[in-house]
Amino acid sequence: MNKVLENKNKRFWAIFWSIIWLLAFSMLILRLFIFQQVNVVGQSMEPNYKENQMLVINRKDTNLKRGQVVAFYETKKMSEDSTFLTKTFPNLSSQNKFFLKRIIGLPGESIQIVGDNLIIYNENNPNGAVINEDYLSNSVKEEMKLGCASYSNGFTSYFAKTKIPDNHYFLMGDNRCHSLDSTDPSHGPFPKESFFGQEEFRYWPLLKIKVFELPNYKFSEPSDEVKNIISNKIKQIQQ
Repeated sequence: MNKVLENKNKRFWAIFWSIIWLLAFSMLILRLFIFQQVNVVGQSMEPNYKENQMLVINRKDTNLKRGQVVAFYETKKMSEDSTFLTKTFPNLSSQNKFFLKRIIGLPGESIQIVGDNLIIYNENNPNGAVINEDYLSNSVKEEMKLGCASYSNGFTSYFAKTKIPDNHYFLMGDNRCHSLDSTDPSHGPFPKESFFGQEEFRYWPLLKIKVFELPNYKFSEPSDEVKNIISNKIKQIQQ
């Protein structure tokens, strides 16, 4: 009887440790080849992302959609020079520097900004449609209306219609007037090759744990006021 119990115990612990080692091995594979930690630095994504928050990035998911928050290399050269080692352990290289922004425009689309109205031109909206961005705070929208007078990042209350090249994405920070992004002439749309990965979830601080969800965008026709501003801007350029 005792021997039977002893054999059962041995089998139980053998199965238990097999499961533990399998889970540990699976976690290691996921960490090395798919997931990566990225820290939030700066204020460009406030109020939705704060300094020193920690995110888990999926490096293998290439299905990029509007509204997705992505981490990307500061320059295309950094991306080209990256290796498996530096991608797995980014802190090993002092040359690695990532930005965290949100995908606003997709390849082949055109973007135009009038105050706090962001207009998308694509096949479904050839005449342009204003995109509703619920994640922007009221203070951010007010700053945009004033042309970001409190901060100089190349963005004013009017951003001319800009075509996004193939394989490129128009990226913007949620804190529009305090973000160096695609609205800056020195950056423009970013190539897909420069992307490091896209957010899966925020895991730090623990009280702010949150799985990433794509925004539910709605589109509407630009107001007459916005149309008049665009018309006047075009006339000024043509003169």
